[in-house]
Amino acid sequence: MIKEQLLRYLEEVKGAIQDLKTKGKRKNQIPNILTSLRLLAPFFILPASFTGNVPLVLTFVGVFSVTDLLDGWIARTFHLTSNLGRDLDAFCDKLFAGTLLLGASFIHPMLLCNLGLELAITEMNVRAKLEGLEPKSLIIGKLKTFFLFSLLGVSFISPYVSLDPLFYTMLGTTLTLQGATAFSYQEKYKKIRKLKKKQQEVETLCTELATEEEKENEKVKEPEIHLLSPREQKIETLKGMKEVLTQEVLLDKTDEKEEEKPYQLEKVSSKKDS
Repeated sequence: MIKEQLLRYLEEVKGAIQDLKTKGKRKNQIPNILTSLRLLAPFFILPASFTGNVPLVLTFVGVFSVTDLLDGWIARTFHLTSNLGRDLDAFCDKLFAGTLLLGASFIHPMLLCNLGLELAITEMNVRAKLEGLEPKSLIIGKLKTFFLFSLLGVSFISPYVSLDPLFYTMLGTTLTLQGATAFSYQEKYKKIRKLKKKQQEVETLCTELATEEEKENEKVKEPEIHLLSPREQKIETLKGMKEVLTQEVLLDKTDEKEEEKPYQLEKVSSKKDS
């Protein structure tokens, strides 16, 4: 299943590249181009965070956030949505959040705990997607995302404004929500995998049953072959010989009668002459 998903992604990427090469179809890839711009976020945000240039970090965050808003709006408004766009948007959102967490950890190293949990959640979702389980956001996951980005906002402005009580409160709340989200996804995918396994077993049984029924029907249609014992074969041979000989005898008798008819006619005519 994972190999099939990867091949599907490869075909979708080839299709997107082909659209970019075709003049009339380039507009179809505008949302995907905007989404792909967020792949560059680490190369801008992390150096600025490492140097402590928070205003520049916030500027980059604003620019990449605009691309996040525009790609979805354009795709929905002009009906340019695609499977590749949805999956690419989800991946870029996770990368963007991870980049911000890593950048904010230069200011507050404790955020590395949040980064670890976020990576664990991402790994579960990616693995489920490759297995064809079609992961969907849970309510607790959306709530976690809201608190996570709020925590990041507080983290970046904390060097300029004293927000320690708020920061630690939001840190604890976000960690709790991340842990609950990871557990919820784990349980959800466990149930889906179990159900999918049962469905595969049922399909296998149905296939085996259909095969057995087909064989049984063919067995009924075909004449039953009875293997004769040596004595039975001898008896059948003798019966055959007897039937052949009987037919020959009957033919011989018929020939004899045909030969006697001229003689009888000659005898009758001779009597009349006398």
